Amino acid sequence: MKKILKLFSFWKEAKNEKDNYNFENGGYCFQRTKEEYNQLGDTLFSAIQQYEKWICKQYKDKGGLKREYINGQSFVGRYLGDGDSELNTYWCILGRICPKCFREYGQAYYAINCCCDDTIPVRKLI
Repeated sequence: MKKILKLFSFWKEAKNEKDNYNFENGGYCFQRTKEEYNQLGDTLFSAIQQYEKWICKQYKDKGGLKREYINGQSFVGRYLGDGDSELNTYWCILGRICPKCFREYGQAYYAINCCCDDTIPVRKLI
């Protein structure tokens, strides 16, 4: 959907064409900023409210969908994935970013287990 692509047009994709395989398998990561991380999360939260209203209804008994439920390890991702939502791509990206040091990895596994040090080399976005 063009509207969703436009919403996320600010996001610069983390990939390196020459050795994307190494990125996806923990060979290196990209450094993001807190501002980028928050903007991605806030935009995703807003987009879910606008385009996936059925997900919001699932949180009615919890006081409604809240920004804190939009992270890479939440059940919201299950809804997005099972619902074949175009927003699932951005939820997966958010899940690949460490919420402490804001390094983006090729898999959520590395973000979940991030040591927030130079164990995995950091590269700049091209």
